[in-house]
Amino acid sequence: MPEKVRVQAINLWFPYVGVRSFLTNLLQDSEPYCQAEACSLQNCLNKNTYSPDKCDRHLRNLYECCQRMYDATSGKGESTACPMPQVVARWIKDHPRK
Repeated sequence: MPEKVRVQAINLWFPYVGVRSFLTNLLQDSEPYCQAEACSLQNCLNKNTYSPDKCDRHLRNLYECCQRMYDATSGKGESTACPMPQVVARWIKDHPRK
């Protein structure tokens, strides 16, 4: 199925703009999904001598990005920037937003 048709089909099934744009980006990006969030976390950790408490926001952004990818792909999405779906789900559960 041509890329343009696949994106149009996704628009029909996912009327919410956020999910639609997420899936469109997932289909079209050549960079692994959530790579920007992973790089941002790594930069923060490098700047803060691997002090995770100073990089909580970056860690949360990465895990939330990975969770969105897994939700949109029924757990079948793959990215070198993301841990396995079970790890992401457990982290999100164990670290609720304050």
